[in-house]
Amino acid sequence: MNDYFILIHGCIEPEEDKEKAAPLIERKSFNNFLKQILEMRLDLGHKSYVYCGKTAKGKMLRVPSDLVEENLLFYFDKELIGVRSTSNRKDSWYTLSTEVRKFIGLHARCLSIEFLRDTRELCESTEWKFMKLQCYSHQLPKNYNIVDLRPNIPHPNTAYVCLSNDCDNWRETVEFVPLYFLEICRLGSPKEFEQTMKKAERKVNEWFQLVSGICRGSPFEVDMPDMP
Repeated sequence: MNDYFILIHGCIEPEEDKEKAAPLIERKSFNNFLKQILEMRLDLGHKSYVYCGKTAKGKMLRVPSDLVEENLLFYFDKELIGVRSTSNRKDSWYTLSTEVRKFIGLHARCLSIEFLRDTRELCESTEWKFMKLQCYSHQLPKNYNIVDLRPNIPHPNTAYVCLSNDCDNWRETVEFVPLYFLEICRLGSPKEFEQTMKKAERKVNEWFQLVSGICRGSPFEVDMPDMP
């Protein structure tokens, strides 16, 4: 990885005193690489270590240790142990599971799209009180997909998640919560996330109150009475 990259909130960003064009191209290229990553390994140096990733086509890039340990494999202890086990075996690679590759893909996609990147930062920096699953009809379709970008033509089988601290004030509301942020919440609190989504489906297109709020690292809880 070029030395003008530093890690900010899990995102590869250029240092301020470098020219902007090249780092932006590099960041896009790096995130595209992450979307295709299939295997990882750990290379030990004299005083440090670095992770390397490889795609199915054999392309290899170094991946910053903070990014791997604090973001990409933070919720996957088994995978992290597996990757680290390659350090003592020459030319050994650990094949990532489908779930991990999906999560890494969501991470890379979120950081590649400015709207998703900014919305994710807002979601993580705020503790939210209310949530809503919004769909384009009065009833939630039996088989629906959650989207996180506003479509040009709404599809009847899609829905999106909204968060708010004041349901009557659009300035206090986030529409189209990023799929990456939702996946972080699911991995961090699986049981609470499942309960919350079930309630959101029952009360589709309606706001409901959350006990502890939602932000990165805080659980979903919905056991309190609904707001009046």
